[in-house]
Amino acid sequence: MTSRFLNNLSVGARLNILVGLALAAIAGAALLFAAADRKLEVAFEEHSASTRIRELSYRIEVGISRLRSHQSAFLVNGKADEVEGYERESAKLVAFLQTLASIPEADEVRSRADTLSDGIAEHATEFRKIADTDGMGPATRGATLERLIQYRTDEIEARFADMGLHTRAAGALAILRSESELVAGRPEAAADLDRKRREVFDPLVWRAPLGENERATISVTMEAYVAALVELGEWREVRRTTVARLAEIIDYLTPGVEALADYRRDVANAVVAAEARRGEARSLMLIGAGVVFVVFAVLGVGLVVGVSGPIRSLAFAARDLAGGNRDAFIAERATPDELGDISRALRHTRNALIDAENRERVGIDRERATDQLSKDAKLALADAIEQRIAAVAGGLAAAASELSDLAVALGDMAGEASSRVGEINVASGETNANLRELAGVASTLQNAAEAISQRISHIGRNGEGGKGSERAIVVWPAIEKEVGQRLTEITNVAVRARLMALNGVIAAKRNGGEGKGLGFADIAQTTKEIANRFSADMVDFQTRISDILAPIDDIAGAVDSQGAAAREIMRNAESVVAGTLQMSNAVSRITRNAGETEKVAHEMRAKADTAARQSELLLGEITEILAQIRQ
Repeated sequence: MTSRFLNNLSVGARLNILVGLALAAIAGAALLFAAADRKLEVAFEEHSASTRIRELSYRIEVGISRLRSHQSAFLVNGKADEVEGYERESAKLVAFLQTLASIPEADEVRSRADTLSDGIAEHATEFRKIADTDGMGPATRGATLERLIQYRTDEIEARFADMGLHTRAAGALAILRSESELVAGRPEAAADLDRKRREVFDPLVWRAPLGENERATISVTMEAYVAALVELGEWREVRRTTVARLAEIIDYLTPGVEALADYRRDVANAVVAAEARRGEARSLMLIGAGVVFVVFAVLGVGLVVGVSGPIRSLAFAARDLAGGNRDAFIAERATPDELGDISRALRHTRNALIDAENRERVGIDRERATDQLSKDAKLALADAIEQRIAAVAGGLAAAASELSDLAVALGDMAGEASSRVGEINVASGETNANLRELAGVASTLQNAAEAISQRISHIGRNGEGGKGSERAIVVWPAIEKEVGQRLTEITNVAVRARLMALNGVIAAKRNGGEGKGLGFADIAQTTKEIANRFSADMVDFQTRISDILAPIDDIAGAVDSQGAAAREIMRNAESVVAGTLQMSNAVSRITRNAGETEKVAHEMRAKADTAARQSELLLGEITEILAQIRQ
């Protein structure tokens, strides 16, 4: 029934019940411990009080015995140490009795304790009468008096021994001693001893052969002896009375001591009973704790088994499902608790796993078919890509090869341009030299024209036409010869200029397309124009010189024309020089362009090589990718 009830409960309810049982067990154990502790506390208090009463009663009994021992020792020996011991013991006894009377559990013996306390105080008072006589402290007064009496006796016997009356004197003293013991403590003891002295001792004194002074001295000594006997008798009577009183007090205390002994035995029995009750309380506490533990353990084990069994079964089922066993046993639990939820969840999980495996099989089949189709498509695509990439790579390689060849050609052209620039520099140098030579010829021609003009002017200033004409005819052959030489030189310069222009044109043709891209066509054209202009000037100059060779009458005008022609030649020479400078600057630019062209050619060649290598690498990587695709 209990198992059925627990099975119908949820895990949370079971855990709550377990927690409630634990709390109830703790509360019950706490109450049980509190009750047992209270009982133990009462038993312990009773035990402590009984133990204390028993200890105090025992100490009181022992203290009274020690008190009597100190009293007896003092009466026998008369030592001051015994008096001090008596005082200490009496003080202890009084303190013990007061403590015993203050204990609430000692009501039965409180009156006995008060009686014993009063008796001890009276006993101490009586004992001080013996130990502290006349305020002399704890001294043996009787022993002192005995010594004093013995001293007086010896003194009197010595005086009578010289007279032969020693025996009679000793007898008289003995009689007085005995009499003092008989009358000791009585009020008439002194009178009786004095009368006895006159009866037995005074006759002896009067019969002895003594002088008045000696009799007076012996009489005084005898009076002191009698006084000592009287005092000794009184002390002995006090001692006897005190001892008797002490004995009475002890007899009075004996019933109280016996009552304390009886009470101590009762207390001992109470202590045993308290210890027994304490043991019972301990046993009860242990038994209660054991019962609570057993009940709690049984209920806890039942709850744990009721929870752990289904959980273990579900855990095994979950492990089998995780291991791939889809036929694992899963216990059905219709209860709406956590275990039922877990069972239903495991069943749902198993069904979901079975469905997933079925879908996975279908998917695998589809994936295989798709993979096969995809592989064929990939192979076809790889072949197409390979063909296209091969074509592109071939074109790229061809372009790189052409680019490399172009770079080589540019390098060769740059080298050729450099060599042609050298030739142009040489030609430019020759042109400069020819121009300088032409300038010198023009200057010479101008000087000659000026000289001719001066000569003609000189002829005209002389005034006579006939004489002037004759002199001109004489001078003119020399002038004609000099002008002819100069014309020959000018013609040579023109021929050289034409050759230079022709060389420039040929160089431009050799460097491709009238010198395009390198400036050779411009240079050649400029040089050609300068040469043509110079040739035209030379033709004009020859014409003008021929005109100069006209009739002598026109010499003066011809001379002026010749000067103008010379100046024109100078201007043309300056133009040629400026053109030469322009040509030099163009040559410098060509030199720089040729260097840059050579540098660009080298860079193009390097980049062409790099492009060729990259195309090879690209082709290799694409081949590798296509091989992977075909796998």
